Amino acid sequence: METNYTALGEYTASKREAEDALGRRFAILNNLGVTLARQAERPEQPVDAPAGHAALEEAARMEAIAAQAIARANAAAPRCNEPAISASGLMRRK
Repeated sequence: METNYTALGEYTASKREAEDALGRRFAILNNLGVTLARQAERPEQPVDAPAGHAALEEAARMEAIAAQAIARANAAAPRCNEPAISASGLMRRK
């Protein structure tokens, strides 16, 4: 089977976009967890609810970007003889 290089480019770019978005999602949620753990240990420090909400909204935005990129990569995969990808599969590779 001959390689469709246009599809391969779409696949590769979309896969990288998904990996980036999932990495950013992981960092956002990890940092939020660290922040919450620190606040739990400091009862005199007020909880910054708007910052927590903003972090969760950004993590959700990254999820949506990753999902769209994964869908584009998987649509191109059969045309360039590459395997389908998933969010969990991409995160295991990190």
